[in-house]
Amino acid sequence: MELNDNYTFDDYREVFHKILEEKKLNKTSERFNILREIFEIEGHFDADKLFQRLRSKKYTVSKTTIYKTLDLLESFQLIVKHHFGDKVALYEKCNTQHPHNHIFIENTEEIIEFHYDIPEQLIKTLEDKYKISISHHSLTLFGKKKNENQHKLSSTPITHE
Repeated sequence: MELNDNYTFDDYREVFHKILEEKKLNKTSERFNILREIFEIEGHFDADKLFQRLRSKKYTVSKTTIYKTLDLLESFQLIVKHHFGDKVALYEKCNTQHPHNHIFIENTEEIIEFHYDIPEQLIKTLEDKYKISISHHSLTLFGKKKNENQHKLSSTPITHE
């Protein structure tokens, strides 16, 4: 089952359940509570945010269990792990139907998500050239916000003599 924009938690849970069965791993309530909480989070999150959300709902779960479950979900491609500079790892639900890319603004720690055809065109070119099938990708660009003086200077036309 491939997940898309309209998947429900039950779809997400079913995929996780099948994978755990195939891998002969325990189907614990902690893992499914973590999965449910991840499903409810919009956007990026870190392990501490997930831990706090679970604790606020009175779920008993250790940080070790959270990290192990995050690694497991990432290995199953149900979530994606990102490293934006020196920040702790951030995660988000995987969406294979509408992949997106990121720009990390280093001086404000802002994350901008964008959809652009170039990565998909590049992927197709690489698949054809190397006779491979790319299952997923991650493109992160790093930059800094320009201050007003920098912006004015950089927008000055450059002439060649």
